[in-house]
Amino acid sequence: MKNPLLITLFVIALLPLAVQADTFVLKNGDKVKASLLRETADTYVVEVSLAPTIRDERVILKKDVVRIIKPAAGELEFKHLKDLLPAPDGLRAEEYEQRIELLARFIENFPANKDIRKAIAMRDELRAELSQVQDGAVKIAGVLYPAAELRVNQYELDARVEARKIKDLVNAGQHLQALRAYLDFQTEFNYTKVHLELIPLMQKLISLHFSQASQWRDTLDFRIEEREKGLMTMAPGDRRASERAIDEEKQTLLRLYRLETSTQAGWVSMHPFCKEALDHTVQFAKSELRKIDNLLSKDFTDGGAIYREVYQMQKQGADDKMLRDKVRILQKLGVPARYIEKFALAL
Repeated sequence: MKNPLLITLFVIALLPLAVQADTFVLKNGDKVKASLLRETADTYVVEVSLAPTIRDERVILKKDVVRIIKPAAGELEFKHLKDLLPAPDGLRAEEYEQRIELLARFIENFPANKDIRKAIAMRDELRAELSQVQDGAVKIAGVLYPAAELRVNQYELDARVEARKIKDLVNAGQHLQALRAYLDFQTEFNYTKVHLELIPLMQKLISLHFSQASQWRDTLDFRIEEREKGLMTMAPGDRRASERAIDEEKQTLLRLYRLETSTQAGWVSMHPFCKEALDHTVQFAKSELRKIDNLLSKDFTDGGAIYREVYQMQKQGADDKMLRDKVRILQKLGVPARYIEKFALAL
């Protein structure tokens, strides 16, 4: 099935030039960017964009206009095509073909456009990547890996995929989800080069989480007292209603905390008035930072490198005992069974 976003871009890319905004230069120096709807003997009736989804009509007197600047052919179309490159991770062959088709249409329709060379270069780069994808390559963390490299680097590449997901969560402000995903990452990819690259970001995030929880916990009693003072200034009926609402919220937060700890989530949802969750977060953050420090203080063995070594050894028919010794190292490093099972002969 075709990507709806690309279909939308395709439609936009082929819109007639009439929908593009002209620039009306006025005698007073103002410039009005607007689409011409109609004109009379003395006026231009135009549509101006006040916001992405808000438009309004405006009448401009012809006597006030010095000149009208028309956009270059294809200017708007190319603006909507620029993000087709770089191609994102994991793009399938048919999705590459859709992107190439969009650029090909632009090149055909606007051969004199100032960005035509860029469009051609983008098309050619996508074609080159498509050729590799058709041969089994996959883009991971912005790099295209041929099928052969995918197999030998499977463990490390999977780590890169998961690390990218965590970074995306952090960038999206979904910090709790990122912290929980990091726990899973540590379980499966603790001893990888990718993990070492990810650690600075996670140390910063955990420290920020710790600081927020500590601040809320240390000021909790004061804030409760201030809230009580505020309640005492209310009318009796309003105070009782507010107290009921506060108690209901407290019970809801406590149930959520107990649910999350019962499922061994590790990281729990914080709230400035839930002492249990704040205490838990402070202690858990400390333990997680210590865990990272312990990892960094030891001699580091790269599980990804060992995995590649075992893969090559088995492929080359190495001695079974040597293979078993290497597989034991992978097991000690906590490499999940689904990766080790590939070396069945060595087990």
